[in-house]
Amino acid sequence: MNFTTTLGLPFHLGKTVEENSALLDDFFVNEKNFGTDLEGFLTLTGTDGEEDTWKIVSTVEDGKCVTARVDFDKDNVTFLDVPIGPDNSLDVAETAVALQSRGQRVIAQTYDLVLPEHFITIEPRSSICYWDRTYWTPEEFLKETVQPRRYGMQ
Repeated sequence: MNFTTTLGLPFHLGKTVEENSALLDDFFVNEKNFGTDLEGFLTLTGTDGEEDTWKIVSTVEDGKCVTARVDFDKDNVTFLDVPIGPDNSLDVAETAVALQSRGQRVIAQTYDLVLPEHFITIEPRSSICYWDRTYWTPEEFLKETVQPRRYGMQ
């Protein structure tokens, strides 16, 4: 699957837990001390006629899904044609360079990438997460996603 700057799966940011859980094959609401997640599986028929199952984990705020993290368990996953899947991904720095060469502004961190213009985070070989622009301000998005610099690290 080639992910783009908009969530291309039938899971909707800003919709309620009830609306999105109706789209999932199997799900549960995970109540934690620091927040609530909706976790479930979305099964789609691929262009080759085969079924593809994607794990979705969504942060829930005020009863609405405000993030959609898609976990990878397949190879050949790309973002804007840049490999990000478990078996085909470059490392974080190389992925950042590849996305920058495609005109994307990227904040590269130790384990992940932040694309501030699109409210997207990517952890190469692991997941891509879309953040709801109607819920998060640009400042809140950056505060939640960008790691503070530490002394001795560049």
